[in-house]
Amino acid sequence: MHVDCIAMAHYVLVLGGGIGSRTRLQTPKQFWDLGGLPIIMHSIKFFYDADPNCKIFVGISENMLDYWSSLKDKHSFDVPHLTFKGGRERFNTVLNGILEIENMFSIENEDILSIHDGARPFINKSFICKLLKHAKTYGSAVPYLSVKSTLINLKKSKSYANKTFTPVDRSDYILTQTPQLFPFNKISTCYNKFSKNLTSKVNLKKNSHLTDDSSIYKTFKTPTDSDVSFVKGEEENIKITTPFDVENAKFIWNNTQKNDE
Repeated sequence: MHVDCIAMAHYVLVLGGGIGSRTRLQTPKQFWDLGGLPIIMHSIKFFYDADPNCKIFVGISENMLDYWSSLKDKHSFDVPHLTFKGGRERFNTVLNGILEIENMFSIENEDILSIHDGARPFINKSFICKLLKHAKTYGSAVPYLSVKSTLINLKKSKSYANKTFTPVDRSDYILTQTPQLFPFNKISTCYNKFSKNLTSKVNLKKNSHLTDDSSIYKTFKTPTDSDVSFVKGEEENIKITTPFDVENAKFIWNNTQKNDE
């Protein structure tokens, strides 16, 4: 399916403002070279391939903007996109991107926003199109995977020896991925409410579990807004966070290349 037939504007935020120190790479993980291209560029390319009419905005930390420009020159990267200043936390970067788009365009109610972590390079054209179609039909599209391992609820205490744990039913839980797609105006309203709610350390701690777009949307949407709609995700759509993820990404990339031959 090609998304040209969907009557809407499609905006894309690709988030690349993090430091990614846990990967132990010399550069932030989103700029790590995979198959001759920084991984964030793979994500940008896939969105453009899926929907050449989409408007892509890439969040880069302010101190890395010059480095990003040099990477674009080095790789002759000409996929149309605009950059904006990334924030301290993920939600700051998303909100900065939303405000940047709203300052440049007049947003209509049917317009959709895709939000994607730049450290997830293994999305693909068909998966993006599938999510777009689902979001157009059901109001949102959030990819997920089922939990395979035993899941324990570990309650915090001052002494590790006194911590209590409770086995829980893993079928009640899922793992979310990105890209996550929502009606632009609705997710914008939710992020603004979330930001205004973080006015104290108490509220910051209270909302510390809201770490992705679906959780923020679910918490701050109005009762009349449609609920989050989930779509089965893809195992290969990993987020590169640790040294193990780096090695896993090399394995996935090599297998992908073999399958394409």
